[in-house]
Amino acid sequence: MASTIITKHGTGSAVPTSLQQGELAINIDNGLFYFGSGSGEDVKILDSFTHITASGNISSSGNIIANNGDFKGTLSIPGFSNVSASIAALEVGGDDLGNHTATQDFNLDSNNIVGVNHITASGNISSSGQFIIGRTGSFAKMIINSDLSGASEPPFLISIPDTNGQNQKLQVNHEGVLRFGALNTLPTAVTGGLVYSASSFYMGLP
Repeated sequence: MASTIITKHGTGSAVPTSLQQGELAINIDNGLFYFGSGSGEDVKILDSFTHITASGNISSSGNIIANNGDFKGTLSIPGFSNVSASIAALEVGGDDLGNHTATQDFNLDSNNIVGVNHITASGNISSSGQFIIGRTGSFAKMIINSDLSGASEPPFLISIPDTNGQNQKLQVNHEGVLRFGALNTLPTAVTGGLVYSASSFYMGLP
């Protein structure tokens, strides 16, 4: 015949003052277990375990704190459906963003992107600053839409720092005027070329 075992129990803020070694007690309001340890009937709270194994779910209304965790399946938290994949993509020294598919805007919170190899866009690349600076550029079509009302900075400028005259070799100023930088010496002539030097224009002819 089946029998019912009822452990020593209490409610509210009750905590047992003494328990025999191996004796078990529970506070049925907060769910805390207590057990007796040693010959002095010391009471210890059952709050640490060597291992917890479950074939079903383990849930908590509070925090789960651990030094280490080993998850065989997918770890998910609010906002991240697959934490395991995101952590696996992280490497010491950098974050491999190429393994991520963004579902919202990438907000750098006013920080810079540095050390980029290529930036490719199917839409527009825009800048809130006055300059987009690069060593090389390839454009199927380039449109410069200047909004420099009252400013004197040229919206288009090609600068080649060297010892041959002005570094600013070609520019369109804020009034739409095409201006050539003055060269100290004439470069090697090329057919169709146009340069400005010593108050004169020179054109390369066949």
